[in-house]
Parts: sequence; C-alpha cells; structure tokens
Amino acid sequence: MSRSIPSIDFQLALSEAKADRQRFITEVGDALKDIGFFALTNHGIPRSLIDETYAQCDAFFDLDESTKRSYLQPEIGHQRGYTAFGIEHAKDNPAPDLKEFWQTGRKYPAEGPPPTYP
Repeated sequence: MSRSIPSIDFQLALSEAKADRQRFITEVGDALKDIGFFALTNHGIPRSLIDETYAQCDAFFDLDESTKRSYLQPEIGHQRGYTAFGIEHAKDNPAPDLKEFWQTGRKYPAEGPPPTYP
C-alpha cells in the first residue's frame, strides 16, 4: 500500500471559524497517528529563509568531526547543540543510532531554576 505525506494548511489553524480550527487539529492528529509526520503548507515562512536554513545546516554538518564535537553538551543530556553518531540509541536497544543532529529549543528564563535532565 502506497502512502503519501499529508499536507496540512496552517491557515486553518488561524481561521476565525471554529470548524476550520477543529479540522486542522483533526488533520494533524490523524497524520501523526497514521504516518508520524506531515508537511505544513501556507505557514508564511519565506522560501529564501528555508533555503538559507538548509544551507547553514549543510555548512555545519560539513565541518570536521572535532569542530562539530566542540558543540556537544553532555552536561545537559545532549538536549541542546550537537549530538554525534553513536550517542543515542533506541529504547531497549543497546546498538547506537547511526545519526548526528543539532537540537534546539526555547531559551530558559534567566530568573527561573536551571533545567534538569535525566
């Protein structure tokens, strides 16, 4: 059975009509349950910014390993910054994952408690 990546219109989420917003929620939920992800359309992010972001990602991952490893943050459980090949593994599987990635997230408020990680 061939499946395609669902495309979901972000403008539904911004609609004044409750039915449109509910449709957006339903489509997102269905996509995540069925295939695990979706393509978001009409989000308003300029193509030029998307292209520049991909170029920056390519430039980072083309760096030598020692430079990339300078961005490791084991003290926070690798929850931000660079994660190298072999650091993560699937639950209940001792074999390391063959992936490297950059993880980002919201900034924590300076006045709040420091984040804790397992």
